[in-house]
Amino acid sequence: MEEVILENWEDYEKHINKFEKLYETATIAPELLFRGQTNSEWKLETTLERYSSESFSVESYNWFLKEIKPSIESYTNQHWEFKDYKEDPNLPLNPFVPNIEFAVYLRHIGFPSPLLDWSLSPYVAAYFAFNDASEKTSKLVSIYTYWESSIGASLVCKTNPHIQTLTQAVTTHKRHYIQQSRYTFCRVFSAKEAKSLYCSHEKAINQGPKLQTIELEQAQDLLWCYKIPVSEKQKVLQKLDLMNINSYTLFNTKEALANVLARQLLQKRRRGQMVFFKK
Repeated sequence: MEEVILENWEDYEKHINKFEKLYETATIAPELLFRGQTNSEWKLETTLERYSSESFSVESYNWFLKEIKPSIESYTNQHWEFKDYKEDPNLPLNPFVPNIEFAVYLRHIGFPSPLLDWSLSPYVAAYFAFNDASEKTSKLVSIYTYWESSIGASLVCKTNPHIQTLTQAVTTHKRHYIQQSRYTFCRVFSAKEAKSLYCSHEKAINQGPKLQTIELEQAQDLLWCYKIPVSEKQKVLQKLDLMNINSYTLFNTKEALANVLARQLLQKRRRGQMVFFKK
């Protein structure tokens, strides 16, 4: 992974342009994915990793989904088709996640998930990096760029941790489409258990030397991390507002609308655009 500390937001936009040009030169290559994190010290961790230090096989996590399905369906008045999953030792590199539509829906409502969420938009990623950022907790935010492969194919060893990108279309929570969401997951096949286990993305990224370049090469699992000062927050959020990217447009709730209105009013007050009159 390449880490770069930038001085300001404008420097990051220059890198966005480089990535756009890089992607244009590729053929049959997977999409570039972007992810924003509020604290530059945070690792690339799924909500399942943050929730529990236990390891979960694909089978056991699917059993969890089956157990909570009646409760979620009762509350939402929605129904999901559901299939049991049994590991096939002869096909340990299955690129699909069982019951993906239900799994993605749960990811968007906060249930611990082995899916790491990304966006096709670097600007949506910037929102997630900056919106809740505070200099009290971190001086830098992080925006990651991930490219599974520059040539449209990846070489995978089943006994090593490997990252896969979900490519199948899903009918799921509307936020998936509003946020231009994509997901990766990391798995490793345990010969001892004869099962695939969900594991940390960090293990796959750090397991050995990677060809890390901004040039078009035969490379895979390319990851860049750009760290930007939190002090750029107001500038960035104002620019994203002009792009119609904010809490309300990404989440579409009354709480998100209140968040946006409060921030915009404070910005006006700081600029001296609000005058308060007394009777």
